[in-house]
Amino acid sequence: MQKVARKRLGPELASGRVHLLQGSVECIPLPDHCIDGVFHSNCHLYWPDMATATAELFRVMTPGARMLATCDLGFLHHGVEQGFFKGVTVEPEPYMQALRAVGFLGVSMEDLTDEGKSFQVIYATSPPPSTTENS
Repeated sequence: MQKVARKRLGPELASGRVHLLQGSVECIPLPDHCIDGVFHSNCHLYWPDMATATAELFRVMTPGARMLATCDLGFLHHGVEQGFFKGVTVEPEPYMQALRAVGFLGVSMEDLTDEGKSFQVIYATSPPPSTTENS
């Protein structure tokens, strides 16, 4: 995934507009509200505490920032049938519910195709700044 992202985001990476981080969301030390957008792939499968992980995403994202999470449910279901992913929830709904529970808005999923391969994308947006907050 890193290789594909580096290839596709080459100019943005070179300009410093985009940074790729790899690691567990709970363990990447980032200050509050410092991320303008998040993309991750299949990560929710491996989060032992989905509530903590989604709360951490919420904490580091700037108000109004978008989050995209991709997964290939066909591949994941095939893996379950083959005996992989034991004890892991591959279904996206618990993850989507956790996103909603911490306050993400517009949580939805869409089926997409790229280069003949189908996959799913989960979208979510951190809430905009409250209009009642004092600056």
